[in-house]
Amino acid sequence: MSFALFFLERYEEGMTIAQKSIQTTPDVISLASLIVNAVSAGRTAEAQAAVARLLVFQPNFRAPHAEHAFPTRLLQLREKIASSLRAAGVPN
Repeated sequence: MSFALFFLERYEEGMTIAQKSIQTTPDVISLASLIVNAVSAGRTAEAQAAVARLLVFQPNFRAPHAEHAFPTRLLQLREKIASSLRAAGVPN
């Protein structure tokens, strides 16, 4: 749901949903969805904190992995996800 809100450019709502998801199931997907929404909402500090948690769950996760981890047919959205992850500090 939070990725759908990201695609709709409803970043604050996406962050809220992602944060709730992290409370029940903290995993790479929920953390990544928080990161991309936070970056796009201009909330860099929250995105960077989520990156730290994401890298605890999956230390070898890299921004280019987003293409396979979060598949979408739209190249523009794939690039936006990867770019947001990089902007928050996910290694390339």
